Amino acid sequence: MRYNKSMKYITSYSKHPRKNLPNGRKRKESDFVLAFGRAFRVEVNKKLRKNQVFELVREMYIPGFGIADMVAVRQNRNDTFLYAFEMKLKGWRKALSQAYRYKYYSDLVSVVLPFNEAEKASQYLKLFQILNIGLIAFDASRKIIHTFYEPKQELPLSKVANEKARALFIENFKSLLSV
Repeated sequence: MRYNKSMKYITSYSKHPRKNLPNGRKRKESDFVLAFGRAFRVEVNKKLRKNQVFELVREMYIPGFGIADMVAVRQNRNDTFLYAFEMKLKGWRKALSQAYRYKYYSDLVSVVLPFNEAEKASQYLKLFQILNIGLIAFDASRKIIHTFYEPKQELPLSKVANEKARALFIENFKSLLSV
């Protein structure tokens, strides 16, 4: 944008109002999250068994543990399985610290970054392994998912938080659970 002093108005470089706002980055991150969700759904549907229900939940808020950008929920007759994702366009360290909070209620946790950021983060792969938080690179334009580190399934850090998250999902998404 530029300011024209003689006419006192702001000239925009874009026809899209959202891009004219100084906070336009949020939309890019949101688009990244949605594109990953679509690509991840395709991958999971290839592996899903007949008696399982799979759903992706955007911005799942668990009080006291933050808002995961996306949570994959797999439900079968006996159990509910939660896989939380924290996604950032930049700043893998912040993503990692946020993702760690999700370990309190989730069975698996991963950080998803664009390829160039994921390559930077992969230099610290040992840290991801110690924390057992996955590192995934995603190319939104080509819909390519590359896993640098796949976390091992483990019990959530808090049984109470895990039960709260499962109950929240079941309460809000009963219509999806027709298993």
